[in-house]
Amino acid sequence: MGAEPLPGGDEDDERPTFHFPPPQRPPYSGVGMFVGAGLTFSAALSEQIVAHVLVKRRCIDPFDEPVDPMAPPLSEAEDIGNTLLECAPGVLPALVLRIHSDIGLLATIGLASAGSALRARRRAYDDVFGNRPVRDMKGLRIAGVGLIGTGVVTWLTTGALSWGLLATCRDTKCATRARLVAFTTRDTGAVLIAAGSGMLAYALAHRRAYDRTQRDRALSVGTAWLPGGGGLSVSGRF
Repeated sequence: MGAEPLPGGDEDDERPTFHFPPPQRPPYSGVGMFVGAGLTFSAALSEQIVAHVLVKRRCIDPFDEPVDPMAPPLSEAEDIGNTLLECAPGVLPALVLRIHSDIGLLATIGLASAGSALRARRRAYDDVFGNRPVRDMKGLRIAGVGLIGTGVVTWLTTGALSWGLLATCRDTKCATRARLVAFTTRDTGAVLIAAGSGMLAYALAHRRAYDRTQRDRALSVGTAWLPGGGGLSVSGRF
């Protein structure tokens, strides 16, 4: 690694001091991660809409169809069996889409957090070399934790309440509304968690990156030429 003498030094000084080259600016700004988070969220939302439409058409709408008065009456067991047979082709794909959409929501949270951490590292570098003081991230940390908590509560509790509402429904309109509430509140919770995780990741990563970049910037190496040999000294902030 090359080294350069500090400006303003005495050319006749027998103990010249050199600085390591400054650390490189972090190459990634986190934009790619944010774009990825948007794509995974869009995919998850699309899958939930498709799953909702499948269940609505196969399992909810048939109850609104008029009963044929000429058809022979069915027992309750036969009626339930026919309903399950008609509903299964919609429920099974919807279940797969539901699981896959939840994975997409978790990926959204992870990508948003990673993108925020990358953005924080680059911003910390710019703050250090722009001679700007370290930012107070306490408020951002508190907001992040608050959003994460709100998102988790929204995801877990409102989803369960919507399924409880579905169990009490006596008409198709109520069932459709309950299912809409189920996946929209889940998405809302995921967005809140992603935003909170991003804030928290940014605050923590910025502080660590700022301190590390300060140390790297301050690090210097000095050589001392002495009778019969030489010496090497390392100084900096640790």
